[in-house]
Amino acid sequence: MSALVYDSPDRAVTAIEPLTGSDNYATWKRLMTSYLKARQRAIEARLEVEVQAFERHREWSRREAEAYHTIFRYLSPYISVHVAGLETSHDLWNELEERYRRIELATFCELFAQLRETTAARCASTREFVDRVRLLVYRLNAIAPGSIGDRVHIAILLT
Repeated sequence: MSALVYDSPDRAVTAIEPLTGSDNYATWKRLMTSYLKARQRAIEARLEVEVQAFERHREWSRREAEAYHTIFRYLSPYISVHVAGLETSHDLWNELEERYRRIELATFCELFAQLRETTAARCASTREFVDRVRLLVYRLNAIAPGSIGDRVHIAILLT
């Protein structure tokens, strides 16, 4: 009577006769040794894959924590209180984006209105006018990079 040894639940690897005594011991030993070595190699290969996955996860976790703490470090105490319950850098980033992007658009509109209303006649000196325009252009470009290019900046100063 032969027995099947299974590599996985759905796949038979080798038919190994049960050990009945000295008459089939040599064959049984050779097949069993071969099977056990193959199983050991399969287990070691699977463990190696799992160790590599664990190492990748550990590295990702380290970088995630670093990103989270970097973002958090550059928040004011007032802002950090409002986002303290968020657990990932992705969640933190998205919350800040959602919370402040709308405000940023309103700020952009307000700054642009201030820029349009800034005239040399409303300033005490030419230096104050140039500095005020430069500051507003800088702040607008900080919100939307490139929104006020050099040519537009110069045109504002000249009109």
